[in-house]
Amino acid sequence: MNLSYKLLCLIFTAGMLAPRLFAVEPTPAGVPPPKISYKLVFSDDFSTDPNTNGKWTVFRRQGNLNAEGYWDSTQHVWYLTRRKSDLSTAAFANYELTAQSWKVDFKYLVDNGPMGADGFVFMFYKDKSRYGVPDSGNYMAFQTRNPDNTKNPVPGYGVEFDTFSNPGCDPVGENYVAVVRDVICDSALVYRPFEKIDDSKWHSAEIVFNHGHLSCSVDGKTLHGFTLCDPDYTFTGIGFGAGTGSYVADHVIDDFQIWLGGN
Repeated sequence: MNLSYKLLCLIFTAGMLAPRLFAVEPTPAGVPPPKISYKLVFSDDFSTDPNTNGKWTVFRRQGNLNAEGYWDSTQHVWYLTRRKSDLSTAAFANYELTAQSWKVDFKYLVDNGPMGADGFVFMFYKDKSRYGVPDSGNYMAFQTRNPDNTKNPVPGYGVEFDTFSNPGCDPVGENYVAVVRDVICDSALVYRPFEKIDDSKWHSAEIVFNHGHLSCSVDGKTLHGFTLCDPDYTFTGIGFGAGTGSYVADHVIDDFQIWLGGN
């Protein structure tokens, strides 16, 4: 597929848009798009330990359960990483994502260390069979690392919440949300600067996917909407990745839900 064709296949809209940006088919002017009904198929409020409750498969760079994929049994939240260096956690829900119409809801909290890094990624249609040792730092477990420190792409998509500027890798030098594929560096299909990531506050996120149409909302405001031409549905992994490098941060999630769409 050549670059011009890819550009024609990608339609990007950014701004404060309606929560439901896309319909499956265009509708006549003045006629609202058909409402999508959703069925809950997976949820975890982290009231039980996700490392043992049978709902998740977790890969860690350091194998440190106190810092990578750490469950807080008092607050009932899940730390993808704690404030330690060179960490990485890839956590896949034990659910096979084969549907082409779905949405996910979750809450996240990221602090800034105060020298914080690097961010987290919501992953979907990901080849979880490639894990493996997840790569740390700005790769946020979206890729894997070999013993000789070479890095491997892992097929699949992600919505990246980036909190650290990596020149030569990131599209902008500030916090941003992007849609990435296979690798982190230079792979952003769309991106938008967004500050409300590492502010030590809880935020509610919703990601909606409907036959290639995707939107990402945080606290009820849509950040991204785009149409991806010919999405690859080969792989079924859905979950989260997070990493730290020389700088550190807590990356925490809560109240994760997967809903399947249908009219």
